[in-house]
Amino acid sequence: MSKPRYTKRSAKRFAPRALISFFGLCLSLSLVATTRPYAQEIQAPAPFENWQSPLDTKHPLVGKIYSVKDGANITPGELIDRLSSERHILLGEIHDNKDHHLLQAWIIEQLAALNRTPAIVMEQIRADQSGVLKLFMSGKFKTAQRMGPAIGWEKSGWPKWENYQPIARAAITNNLPIFAGDTTRAMNRKVGKQGFKILPKGEVNELGLDLPLGKDLDNALAIELVSSHCDIMPASMMGPMALVQRYRDAHLARALRQANKVDGSILIAGNGHVRTDRAVPWYLRGEQIKSVAVMIVETSSEAKTALDLIPLDPSGKATADYIWVTPGAKREDPCIKLKKQFGGKHGKKGKSKHSEKVK
Repeated sequence: MSKPRYTKRSAKRFAPRALISFFGLCLSLSLVATTRPYAQEIQAPAPFENWQSPLDTKHPLVGKIYSVKDGANITPGELIDRLSSERHILLGEIHDNKDHHLLQAWIIEQLAALNRTPAIVMEQIRADQSGVLKLFMSGKFKTAQRMGPAIGWEKSGWPKWENYQPIARAAITNNLPIFAGDTTRAMNRKVGKQGFKILPKGEVNELGLDLPLGKDLDNALAIELVSSHCDIMPASMMGPMALVQRYRDAHLARALRQANKVDGSILIAGNGHVRTDRAVPWYLRGEQIKSVAVMIVETSSEAKTALDLIPLDPSGKATADYIWVTPGAKREDPCIKLKKQFGGKHGKKGKSKHSEKVK
């Protein structure tokens, strides 16, 4: 255990005084123990000062925040200053990278410190979990540690709860509501099999699914789905998956609109859901709602600029407003499992490193 760091301020508090009584000494020590007057002087480092992921930590892009509009890097403080005036903030991630969730939690905490009270919408929580989530959030004894087990996180298929716990802690500590963002598994299967016609009457229009993305974006979505599946399956098989992807994007956009009761909303989702060309921002724009997308990405040894680390739209433009670069997490090659599932067909290794972009 590391020793407490005493500042001059705290050392002065313990300086001997000639006339202090035994009772006064005990009272002083009691106040120090309970009120912790110097607690704010002993703070944990920010996530970008203490990376958890081990790969490419010395890469020159690691820690950089690139502003697409400015064509230049900005500081974490400048990013918070800019986000503080935005009502709808989309924070992307690669799901199994701890640093990404720590950065998302840090952003939430910094905005809360500026008296912002946005709703937190999580892709990782399904609509059919919203009831138990609401019950948990209304309880007197809610904690970030208890939240995962309370909503059945261990059966969700997402990385372990402790990875996402910092986000819940930031929200609960600052009295920010948390809402489910994703669709249900049952509805995803139905949409994949039968298309949007399976949705309840009026929901297609409400979600904005009656408006086509257009040929270029449709083709780009199919190509990215093929790539994220290790180039094993042909584009002709991607139709049902593309419908489900669109349905989930539209559902997340609706969750953000509904959660925006007082002071905007923050989306926690995979990078594929926050891309500005055809994901959640596309459906928000259909409602004349402006949003800002922060993609948190991993660096790679081949990358020269932050733009090398994110997908581009069909015209070659960036699909994020800000790009925050982190080290990479260790993981097994997901193509190995997928190749076994599809009879050992060959997929191009490394194609799906950022497959979370389309989750």
